[in-house]
Amino acid sequence: MSRTQHKLKQAQSFFLMKLIEGEYARSGKSDAEFATYAAEQMGDPLLNRGHVQTARTSLEIPANGTAAQPACTLEQWRNAEARIRALEQEVSALTQAMTRFDHRLGMIEAGHVPAPNAASSAHLS
Repeated sequence: MSRTQHKLKQAQSFFLMKLIEGEYARSGKSDAEFATYAAEQMGDPLLNRGHVQTARTSLEIPANGTAAQPACTLEQWRNAEARIRALEQEVSALTQAMTRFDHRLGMIEAGHVPAPNAASSAHLS
């Protein structure tokens, strides 16, 4: 089953591009939503999302909702940095503790240091 493609006339394309250029970003609408609006403005019920997307892309206008947005406030950024520093300190402390544990375990396995509770379990036998 083939689809019929609705091709805009040059004047319609020009009008759509001017409409997109002037109103798309401010509208906050998706391409499909803006296509409905543009179809009403232009009196062309066959105008669709593809027309808007093609014209918007030609004008190098990013799709609404995809433009770079600040990820967080300065306060949120500083709080995140403080949390990261605290986590780094915890990781460092755990790494040092594991290093000491590994060293002690190696000494125990090598027989240089008695195993914990070895003395107390000797009294039980």
